[in-house]
This record gives sequence, C-alpha cells and structure tokens, in this order.
Amino acid sequence: MQNFLNKAATFFIRMFRPVLFLLIGIRGWQYSRGASYGDITFPVTNLLLHSLGWIFFCAWVYAIGYIANKKLQNHVVHLPIAKYFNLSILAVVATYLLMIYFATPLDVPNHRFSILYYQPQAYAWVFSIAMFFAIGIAAKLLVSAEKVSGLPKRYINGTFLLMVIAPIGLWWIQPRAQKLLSR
Repeated sequence: MQNFLNKAATFFIRMFRPVLFLLIGIRGWQYSRGASYGDITFPVTNLLLHSLGWIFFCAWVYAIGYIANKKLQNHVVHLPIAKYFNLSILAVVATYLLMIYFATPLDVPNHRFSILYYQPQAYAWVFSIAMFFAIGIAAKLLVSAEKVSGLPKRYINGTFLLMVIAPIGLWWIQPRAQKLLSR
C-alpha cells in the first residue's frame, strides 16, 4: 500500500502544470456551463463524473502533504500536527461520499443534485473544515520540508492561500513540490 501511495503522490507532483490546471479547473468549467445532467440513469456516477475537479484537487493536496512528510521523516524531523493529515483526508473523503449519498434522491428522474433540506447539513460543514485543515497541514508540511527549521508564519499562510485558490496557486506551488521531490 505504501508503494502505491508513493507512486500516486509522485505522479501528481511530477505532473505538467497545464495538465494539472485543466484537471483541477474542471470544477469551475462545469459550473460555468450550467452543468446539465441530461437523461443519465446513474445519478451517483454522473455526480462523481461532474466532481472530478474536486477529486483531483484532493489528490493533489494529499500528494503534496505525503511527499513533504516523507522528506521530513528522511531528515528526522517530526511535526506533531502531521499525524492528523491522513485523518483529515479521510474525513474529506468520507463526508464527500455522504454528501453524494444524501444529495441523490434516486426515486426522482432527471433531477438536479443538491443537498436536501431535510438531510443533515453538518456533512457540508465537516467537509469544509476537514478540507481547510488538510490544506493547512499540507502547507505547513511543504514549508517545513523546504526550510527544515524556523517557520515564518506569513510564509505558511501564503502557501495555504495559494493552495486554497488552486487553479491560480498551483503555478507557484507545483514547482516548489517538484523541487522538493527532486532533492
């Protein structure tokens, strides 16, 4: 399993920036065109296909955190917050799947996907908090792996902001992660 995670993380870090931009930018493109769902009889599959941008974004954040944490462990530096990184990614994936489940009324044909008002809204909050937490940890791991000592807080905040606005920030974050991988 560890070998698979290493290969997957390396794949995302070595990816060409314009390709990564297109993969992560899928989410904005779909909403700008109105995201017509058509007559597809598999609504969950359709929703997952329309969510590919978020899936690639989560994989990119995980790849950055994984590679940075691996580099820190090679330098025998352990950040206490790093142990919560996998948990935050797991929370993102679990709440995302729960939101898909509750957003899909399977008995209504040709429906639009939205979280139903009679379902728990807490999943969206937990998803958002876990996503920001995962991005924050990945940003701290990346900066720590680059510097290995002494972290200026504004530098971590800038990296966090660039990762949050990924379609723009990946142009600055991706080369840093690639340098980290090549060291």
